[in-house]
Amino acid sequence: MENNHKQNLNIVPNKRVKKRYIFLILFMVLLITVTFIVLLKDYDLEELVEYIKNADKKYLLMAMAMPIIFLSLQSLSTQSIQRRLDCKNGFYNNLNYAAVDFYFCSITPCATGGQPLAIYYMSKDDIPISKSTIITLLNTATYKLVLIFLGIIALIFSRNLIFGSKIILPILFFIGLVINSGLCFLCFSGIYAHDIIFKLGCKIINLLHRFKIVKDLERTKANFEFKIKEYAKGGEFIKKNPLVFAEVFGYNLIQRVAFFSVAYFIYRAFGYTEYSFITLLCVQVIISIAVDSLPIPGGIGMSEGLLLVIYNKIYELSFIMPAMILTRFFGFYLCLLISGILIIINQIRLIICRKIIKKETV
Repeated sequence: MENNHKQNLNIVPNKRVKKRYIFLILFMVLLITVTFIVLLKDYDLEELVEYIKNADKKYLLMAMAMPIIFLSLQSLSTQSIQRRLDCKNGFYNNLNYAAVDFYFCSITPCATGGQPLAIYYMSKDDIPISKSTIITLLNTATYKLVLIFLGIIALIFSRNLIFGSKIILPILFFIGLVINSGLCFLCFSGIYAHDIIFKLGCKIINLLHRFKIVKDLERTKANFEFKIKEYAKGGEFIKKNPLVFAEVFGYNLIQRVAFFSVAYFIYRAFGYTEYSFITLLCVQVIISIAVDSLPIPGGIGMSEGLLLVIYNKIYELSFIMPAMILTRFFGFYLCLLISGILIIINQIRLIICRKIIKKETV
């Protein structure tokens, strides 16, 4: 049964999937290279380095700590769900799942690659698919809810940053807010009103099949039915453990606030004090929502461009580029690098374990 579940979820990385991920990593490297060549082509690099050298190291260290706190809180959130599912797993293993989720969400369009691979790695640690699906479902749904919550805070406290910028920013922000709200609604509808969602989903699949968009009707329906059943299990789990949702929401909220705090620490590192912590927090919330639903891995290029637009209102002209580079480095690229290192270490661990088991069975 579990093997069938694995196939239905398409979580086992075959050669074609592995090639796709290699392509996405290379595409991401190309995207980063092109982005910074375009941004820095008319900029004095020596001047940029000088600005960064003169930044307050205390605040840079705080910014550096945020990706580690982010991944650690994701690990604790996963651990709190596992505890109620009777899954005995340590902090380090859960840290690896957090790294896998972040890394593969970052390199895939619309952040779709993290959850299936997190489930795959959990299965490697003997966590049943039925339980790992509940874990990723609850974490993903709560993440979306926290993002919407912070988006509303940004609308209340920093609407001038949204509406006072170029027209592209408010448009992308509201598109992102609507899409995330829709996904959140579907997620919780799948948990609490799964029968209605299943009937509606089958009608949409039939319509897509009629227009030749869906080719294998029966397989698509079977996959959809399986996922809806997993959502239903998630709903039952939350009903039996009502406090788990509040706990996971709390972890996700602190996690996102920590991650989005990078902009504030960079702001203070350059000696600025005019704007509050909430304002700078809202800067990253606005950018995150604006690029979250775009089919661009990690929002690369678009995030940098939108940050420059907002920072034009916050920094003096000479500080805009250094502030953007440090914000993106500590607020995205460093976390990507740490996640990549953790994945490599974990992969080496799995290879060593496999060899030991193979020797013992010979």
